[in-house]
Amino acid sequence: MNMTDITDQELYRLSAEGSEDAFSELLKRYESMAYNVAYSILRDREDAFDAAQEALLRVWRSAGKYKGRCAVKSWIYGIAKNAALDAARAKRSHMTASLDEIADAADSAEEEASRRDDIENVRAAISMLPEHYREAIELRELYDMSYEEISEAAGIPIGTVKSRLARAHEALRAILCEKFGYGGTNRGGDQSKEMK
Repeated sequence: MNMTDITDQELYRLSAEGSEDAFSELLKRYESMAYNVAYSILRDREDAFDAAQEALLRVWRSAGKYKGRCAVKSWIYGIAKNAALDAARAKRSHMTASLDEIADAADSAEEEASRRDDIENVRAAISMLPEHYREAIELRELYDMSYEEISEAAGIPIGTVKSRLARAHEALRAILCEKFGYGGTNRGGDQSKEMK
């Protein structure tokens, strides 16, 4: 049986029945997401790797508990988030958000430097958002989840997802404008920079 053609729900069911091949395919699909979720909370590669491994062990151990009420992606996201939060609490570290690199290499060194500055400024601005806004932005933009999947992963109604995303984008724009000089004018009255 070719595991790559099977749905996530079916892979999870087969995993619960003890299929190592099915679980291996689930790992291929979601280990990177588990790591990214952990890294966005812990901001340390080794800690994120450890938390992602713990999350994947929890996924294996809880395979029989999955009831299919939400997408497997949302279920695994929730397990990974909880494992990372547990690790953060144990270490008593501060949680911040992070985004992966979002752009291809620029044609010139100047454009590349500007793009890197923009990415770092967006990351910093996202880390300044309240946790519930930061989570909504990450789930939508970084993990490309639908409103329904965000609703399931965060345990909130779809209307709340939409309003949080709208408010998160508004707050993000304000932070980028006030703290980093994007949009509008800067203090000197000059036109401020625009993101590339």
